[in-house]
Amino acid sequence: MTDLRKSINSILYERATSPLFGTFVLTWLIWNWKIVYLTFFVSENKLEINKVEYILQNYTDVGHLVIGPLISTVVLILLVPFASNGAYWISIKFDKWKLDKKNDVEKKKLLTIEQSLTLRQAIQDQAKNFDDLLENKNQEIVLLRKQVANLESQALNANSQNSNGNTRLDWDNEYEELKKVPGMIKVFDDIAKAIQRVSYMQEALSMAGIKPEHANNVINYYVGNDLIEQRGNQDIYQWTIKGKHFLKRHVNERFVSEK
Repeated sequence: MTDLRKSINSILYERATSPLFGTFVLTWLIWNWKIVYLTFFVSENKLEINKVEYILQNYTDVGHLVIGPLISTVVLILLVPFASNGAYWISIKFDKWKLDKKNDVEKKKLLTIEQSLTLRQAIQDQAKNFDDLLENKNQEIVLLRKQVANLESQALNANSQNSNGNTRLDWDNEYEELKKVPGMIKVFDDIAKAIQRVSYMQEALSMAGIKPEHANNVINYYVGNDLIEQRGNQDIYQWTIKGKHFLKRHVNERFVSEK
């Protein structure tokens, strides 16, 4: 009996919470309200026969008992969601309309004199803060540029000290060794002419009678000994500091010998 009672309660609960069943019951009560009223609120003493026979004789129309409630149930189930969504859509549109009107009114609302003065002062303060910030940044840029210039100057001084120290004595020794190589002085002159005319080194050496494969060796020798260095990506070279020292020695010796 306990299991049967639980099963019946479960079925009744499921029917009661079902939208279809609940809607049908509601529409049935509306269509047949007289049966409910007669059953609960009318005494049999006022009737010539008992309530059941009276209901069977007067309220057993199929249209009221089945067809009417069933059609009403279908209409309500189909139309209520659309009506609910429509009402919600109208509510959203109305809220948006109110918000738009509020924004339009607030935009057209004039400021008071005190509000205008406060706003003007705030704008002036912002402009002053921006100018101060910009000035501070400019000062930082100037200071950084000075620091960069000092570092570059120190680097140049360090390079100058290295080139003017004991290395010059070593360069002089290397120059003396260079002169001992047969034909190297003539090649030195050819390279000096090519650099002076800012011409292509391979072409200048070829015009001086040096074969291309020998020209590559000569260029590699001078580059490897840090006498010349390439300018950009072309076959054009320039003297290094060491190369200029060699050139100065070479020019001085030629001048003395010719004189």
